Amino acid sequence: YSPSLSTLEFLKKEDRKDSLKILAFGNPDLNDMTLDLPAAEKEVEMIKEVFPTARILTRQEASESSAKSLAQEYNIIHFASHGEYIPEAPLASSIRLSSGNGENGRLEAGEIFDMDINAELVVTSACQTAIGQIGKGDEIVGLTRAFIYAGARSVLGSLWNISDEATASLMMEFYRNMRSLDESEALRQAQLKMINSEEYKRPFFWAPFYITGGF
Repeated sequence: YSPSLSTLEFLKKEDRKDSLKILAFGNPDLNDMTLDLPAAEKEVEMIKEVFPTARILTRQEASESSAKSLAQEYNIIHFASHGEYIPEAPLASSIRLSSGNGENGRLEAGEIFDMDINAELVVTSACQTAIGQIGKGDEIVGLTRAFIYAGARSVLGSLWNISDEATASLMMEFYRNMRSLDESEALRQAQLKMINSEEYKRPFFWAPFYITGGF
């Protein structure tokens, strides 16, 4: 998928690097126990089991300030947190991270546009992160477009509110597949496994996720 023809030049897939440098944020401390995502924390811990060199940041370490300062050093960036889509102000849509160091904990699309990201893939394992506003004569504006503008070659996002447990299961399979497959095929195979399962075969669990870019 592409948000517009004007972005195609930025989304050309480069040769896969021999070793993947992964930065993963999971279950940030949002100062509200009702917003805790235990499965998201297990999700990023699983990434380290599959890719031992991955850098995993959870709870207070999974901060907005860390995302802004570290993003350009990694070729895969993974966010397992809450997503907020604001239809009346798409540039205010955000990924929730922990606050501190002068940041409020909302990594907004408008802020992402100003970041310097050199990632092959950004994974937004959160609710409604692939939704955006269609403007006249312009592309879809939202978190996905912001990450692409900031330098990401592809973005994996979601179209609706997702299940914490089901998403962790999907992402576990996705990263296992990433050891030998490119991101699109890795996602397809993970979705097929869910389709063929009893617990997560309903489209609600696997269908919200798709990849933009990486052509």
